[in-house]
Amino acid sequence: MNLFRFLFYVCRKKMRPSTPYIIIYKDQIQKNLDNFCNKLKFETDEIFFPIKVNNNSEIISLLDKAKCRFEAASINEIRLLLNCGIDPSVILYGNPVKSNHDIITAHNLGINFFVADSFKEIEKLSSFAPNSNIIVRIEVSNEGASWKLTEKFGCSDDEAKLIFEEASNKNLNPLGLSFHVGWNNKSIKNWEKVMLHAEDLRIKLNKSGRRIEIIDLGGGFPAHDEDSEIYFEEILQKILPYLHHWRNSGIKVIAEPGSYLVANAGVLYSSVIEKIKRKEKYWVFLDTGVFQGFYWILGGLKYRIKNESTKNPGELTEFVITGPTCDSFDIFEKNAFLPAQTNVGDIISISPAGAYIHSAQNYNGFEYPPEIVR
Repeated sequence: MNLFRFLFYVCRKKMRPSTPYIIIYKDQIQKNLDNFCNKLKFETDEIFFPIKVNNNSEIISLLDKAKCRFEAASINEIRLLLNCGIDPSVILYGNPVKSNHDIITAHNLGINFFVADSFKEIEKLSSFAPNSNIIVRIEVSNEGASWKLTEKFGCSDDEAKLIFEEASNKNLNPLGLSFHVGWNNKSIKNWEKVMLHAEDLRIKLNKSGRRIEIIDLGGGFPAHDEDSEIYFEEILQKILPYLHHWRNSGIKVIAEPGSYLVANAGVLYSSVIEKIKRKEKYWVFLDTGVFQGFYWILGGLKYRIKNESTKNPGELTEFVITGPTCDSFDIFEKNAFLPAQTNVGDIISISPAGAYIHSAQNYNGFEYPPEIVR
């Protein structure tokens, strides 16, 4: 190795942080935002980014400069946004079920845009956040979603009509409907089905004298898999006619694309700390694991795994990729194919790592309960 190459190697080693680390590529977030808005005809101020997906202050700042708005799931998330300089007028408190204390606190902090899906929530909002703007969340089909959000959230269509009436009678301002097709939903058929569901309900509400001013599409746009953009293109062809119709009817359409904006913008880089053969299969141990933000693997989610240290992969061998903890569930993948020469010290990348990894430390803004030893 000549002197120049040696010095370059030393400088490169010093610049590179010790693994594990996640790199978020801001230009990819901007590209995703531009693509989403251009193809679905959104203005950036119609985008409400749910910070439960990634609450990194630099990402919040980037989206704020782009004139996006934000969705928060808890008081801690609201405070985080306010501490980042976000105006409370652009924050939607999207959790449909909130404690009395949290509603009072949010109202005192200047939040006046809430989601509700029950009569009890309307009663609380009327008492503790009077004159607030309300979005009613309805239950819709989550067929085709990687992570379903039905049963726990959303009211029936019949309940929605009554909730609108109740909210109006209790000094609240019910503005519209929201729904969520479920996380990472690639079912084109179901997206169209949900749009039709929302339109049917809108018509029924209009006939009963309840004008819909806002429709919130929520999230769920494909983002986690390599073929996500193909599905996104097919989905937008099905939903654009509804969006055009609603907009032409004077309805403001908003959306909450979280994973779509940030998932593929993040990559985890980890080092191989050991390689051991057990029962005819090689196990590769990394210096970070499932319990460091990749809990969703326990629910069956898959990630892309690549050896970044091998320029010419050559023959591929099946490996078990595991984390460093003393827990048998700490496994990224049981059947990962990596170059046969994968060994200790190699850098392994895992992606997408821009969504629900950083924010898993304080998921939805809810902290771990303190431990009291008596």
